Amino acid sequence: MDKKKYHNKNLKENLINQGLHLLNEVGYEQFSMRKVAKLCGVSHNAPYRHFVDKEDLIKSILEKAVKGFQDTLLSAINTNKGKPLEQIKGIGINYVNFFVRNPEYLNLFFNSELKGEVYVKDKQFSFEDAYLFGILIDCLDNYYDFLGKKNEFNPIIALEFWSTLHGLATFIINKKVVFLDNYKDYVIEIIERLVLRLEDK
Repeated sequence: MDKKKYHNKNLKENLINQGLHLLNEVGYEQFSMRKVAKLCGVSHNAPYRHFVDKEDLIKSILEKAVKGFQDTLLSAINTNKGKPLEQIKGIGINYVNFFVRNPEYLNLFFNSELKGEVYVKDKQFSFEDAYLFGILIDCLDNYYDFLGKKNEFNPIIALEFWSTLHGLATFIINKKVVFLDNYKDYVIEIIERLVLRLEDK
């Protein structure tokens, strides 16, 4: 194998991609640079030309996953500026679609030490790195403002939305609910029903 390939960008990306699959499969403790190198078909020293150590590679894996997720959600916001209901629908579609297309991210995000907790006490919500939750709160708050009901918005509504979206994504990935036609149509209908029900409260 051409040693120059060890230094190129394609190898670095391949190490990240294969590392993601390995991390998802074996977890942090069993993850190693040697195993990633084997998956990429390179020598065990090759990954160290791009990453300092195992933690450095895992950090790059997480950064790529989080950025991809954030970009997916932001596209729904930017495509539907000034249309809060369409933004909510877009976030729902993009959330489910992101994890259905990248099922390994579901495990990485929710069954790892990746930050993103939402803390609830006395019906008060606090969060720092829960990116989706923050976006949902903003979009739903804007929608309630659009309806003239801004003072009726409660963060628990965002939690209800998140739970619904996550449940749908998990059902589809694990084939517990198998849509024989376009699942996106059902996701839209479920979100619309949820919004209408919340409007009537």
